[in-house]
Amino acid sequence: MICPHCAVGIHEKWSISFLGADPDGAHEFRWMTCSECDRLIVRFRTPAIYAGYDIEPFPTGIDEEQSVYVVVPLGGSRPVSSDVPPDLAKDFREAVAVLALSPAASAALSRRGTQNAIRQATGIEKRKLYDEIEEVIAQKRSRRGWQISPTTHGRSGTSPHTPQRTKVRE
Repeated sequence: MICPHCAVGIHEKWSISFLGADPDGAHEFRWMTCSECDRLIVRFRTPAIYAGYDIEPFPTGIDEEQSVYVVVPLGGSRPVSSDVPPDLAKDFREAVAVLALSPAASAALSRRGTQNAIRQATGIEKRKLYDEIEEVIAQKRSRRGWQISPTTHGRSGTSPHTPQRTKVRE
């Protein structure tokens, strides 16, 4: 697994505390310390409802991805380069912080961060983010003098699935 604190690959060695079960399912905490950064990682897990409390918690076949919540660090952490402006870094950190609780909210914050980055870097302001991205692509193409054209099959070193760059003739 990747440590949510230091983003280094580590081996999982969880301690488990089964909290109990109720009509909503079984509940447990798992915790471990990262072997690289020595920081605590805590997860709360609750599976789908299962019949009977006498079976092993989290039997095979339960979709664990939908039932695991990272408690420490809350929302995880991802490094942000010092080159990133503070307001854009803040948008990114907010999107990371809510990802486990609400992927939709994280996507909205990520979209806002992307739009703010485009506006700050290029000065382009359109009604829709899609239009802003298209404008960035169009400006980049016009500055480089190339465009994407259909592939020519049969040429050495080309793939029918890879677009070829060709110079624009004026």
